[in-house]
Amino acid sequence: MEGKTSMEKQGDGVLDALVVGLGITGIYQLHKLNQAGLQVRAVEAGSGVGGTWFWNRYPGARFDSESYLYAYFASEDLYKRWRWSEHYAGQPEIEAYLNEAVREFELTDLISLDTRVEAMEFDAERAVWNVRTNRGETITTRFVVPALGFLSRPLFPEIPGRDSFAGPQYHTGLWPDDAVDLTGKRVGIIGVGSSGVQLATEIADRVEHLTIFQRHPNWCTPLNNSAITDEEHAEIWDSFEDYHQRTLNSYGGFLEVPLEEPGAYAQHTPARRREMFDHIWKMRGSNKFFSNYPEVGAAGEANKEFCDYMAEQIRARVNDPETAELLIPDHAYGAKRPPFESGFYEIFNQPNVTLVSTLHTPIERITESGVSTTDGDHELDVLIFATGFRAVTGSYDAIDIRANGKKLTDQWADGPQTYLGIITPGFPNMLNAFGPQSPGGNAPRCAERICDFIADLVIEARRRDVSIVDAPEELARDYTDELAQQVAGTIYEKTEDWRSGSNIPGKKQVYMFYQAGLSQHTARLNAVEANGFEGFVFA
Repeated sequence: MEGKTSMEKQGDGVLDALVVGLGITGIYQLHKLNQAGLQVRAVEAGSGVGGTWFWNRYPGARFDSESYLYAYFASEDLYKRWRWSEHYAGQPEIEAYLNEAVREFELTDLISLDTRVEAMEFDAERAVWNVRTNRGETITTRFVVPALGFLSRPLFPEIPGRDSFAGPQYHTGLWPDDAVDLTGKRVGIIGVGSSGVQLATEIADRVEHLTIFQRHPNWCTPLNNSAITDEEHAEIWDSFEDYHQRTLNSYGGFLEVPLEEPGAYAQHTPARRREMFDHIWKMRGSNKFFSNYPEVGAAGEANKEFCDYMAEQIRARVNDPETAELLIPDHAYGAKRPPFESGFYEIFNQPNVTLVSTLHTPIERITESGVSTTDGDHELDVLIFATGFRAVTGSYDAIDIRANGKKLTDQWADGPQTYLGIITPGFPNMLNAFGPQSPGGNAPRCAERICDFIADLVIEARRRDVSIVDAPEELARDYTDELAQQVAGTIYEKTEDWRSGSNIPGKKQVYMFYQAGLSQHTARLNAVEANGFEGFVFA
């Protein structure tokens, strides 16, 4: 899409709200604020909208949420007009859809592309935020709404010699718009998270040789993707309202269909449990978790039994026993966000694919000709980093955010503290759209009620004719303590994962999501709003 490249002043030059970031959440947030009749604009660092689906255009990038559940429900016409080709669409189709949504919501003229926010400071005397961009302009706004995304600041590992490599280097989270031809090349991929798994599977057949550098394996489960038939499309379109309500009232924003009640695991025989695992293994996507025994979501025997089942599947699909064992994780299923795969394990049966376990043979340095590990040199033509992101708070850390003599990075040094995942005390009028301490899962469904709430909160401030919205520190501490209690004793508490910041050296590990689920968080927001935005301070 084509947006503006500079911010136009209107009226007194002060916006009601500025949305920062135009991924799936930012687009919807801009739509809701604009729909409310507010004077609003949005800035986006990229040259196009889409966020994750603009930057992550590597071969094989696709949804791991069902396309029609990830889509916006704000327009029934758009929902029923758009025909997804697959249950889990690929990146080009997703990017095209998000551009169509911008046109549908009539947002194009409100958007400034190629505009990266460098600093934001709250002017307490005027009760406005002054937002400085890379274009040398300062935007003044009453409310600022970061919609920065959890996975939007790519992370490069600290490996000596990275700049010495003679060939092209890429990060899956910064993939170039121009076509990258990997045919006949010796390619190295560092990392086996979701992007590494998708990329490796996609390119293994066309490269001369693929070397995959793996530190920790993940529990990768079958996506079981397929084209959407005409009959399925008719059902999807007819289920518009039903799908919307079911996802909003779910734990993670999916069509979650538990097949067994709590307690069934202990009542079933091992053979019956095996039948259950066989059944869900053939189901699409996240059903491996949500349709499983509820006990699998806890740290205990049920989780271990399912892990043993998955390990069997890996051994059955990978011909070389030693390679198979290297691909089997030692953490509980679900403790780390599990990638979905479509033939990933089979690529290790190809003679042109090599797995290097950097736990056993660590990377020593990157050289001019490739990667040097303790077991020798691996010569490469192309080096790709699938090493993830400075997740959740990383994009906030990249902006110099200050208010009332405080810097946000200092305020969050021991982990983010917010009220409801929306506001950090002492940083008034900064309302986070699907930011730290929000529920995790299917992003647009988890973000939808938050964006609605933020729009309602800004409207309420106007109705009360107040200039400042804040929250007490005590409420943020209580909310943060509540999140810690939600994961205490669970599979999430101590496992090293990006959701707790453990992939960042030196970062304090704090679980940064509301783990009680989307429906409970939605109920919380509904109650707060029904009680006059209880807990928020209007001044």
